[in-house]
Amino acid sequence: RADTLLLISVFMAAAAHCLCYEASALPLIGKSVMTSLLAADSRRFFGSHLKQRTSILKGVTGATSTLRLRSGDADDALLLATRVGREWMNPLSLSPDRFILACDGDEVVGFGQLRPQGRIWELASLVVEPSHRQQGVGSHIVKELLDRHRGSAYSGTPVYLITLESTCPFYERLGFCVAELAPSELRFELAAGAVLAQLARGEKLACMVWDAADNS
Repeated sequence: RADTLLLISVFMAAAAHCLCYEASALPLIGKSVMTSLLAADSRRFFGSHLKQRTSILKGVTGATSTLRLRSGDADDALLLATRVGREWMNPLSLSPDRFILACDGDEVVGFGQLRPQGRIWELASLVVEPSHRQQGVGSHIVKELLDRHRGSAYSGTPVYLITLESTCPFYERLGFCVAELAPSELRFELAAGAVLAQLARGEKLACMVWDAADNS
């Protein structure tokens, strides 16, 4: 928990630093945080859970593992925050019921979420455990999230994401392309995250977009 709190402090400090050239984003952030909190409460009360399903995945090594997909719940909050913090990702807006988790037996081996950001949706917090990487787990989670979005009432709304430039090819294979301009809802996060990415990874960030109409 201490590491997560530290990451939140660092992220907010980076965000404050970015205000020097995008001060207008502060009201948007405040509104976004409040909206997320209210939406999370209503979803926990009224929300329906994704049906659990089992999928057979073949990794690049030829190994086969059985993964069970399930939606997140309140009991997953600490695990999500801890692993997101470990990867130096945005520690904010981690409402568990927005997540899909991939489990190998009782072990959570990966997860990701789709969250509303004003006029758009954001694919975020994609994390796969090191022992299960390069086996198609991340791709499977993303495809499930996008299928879920495609079948929702918001299917006409594009899905954006912020990622390291080095991981762009991974998302391009899943139908994303580099956005010419980041939407206003993500510019603040992109600017703040760029500071952390440079400090933690020595890399730059990119904003990418996916449209259901182009990936039917």
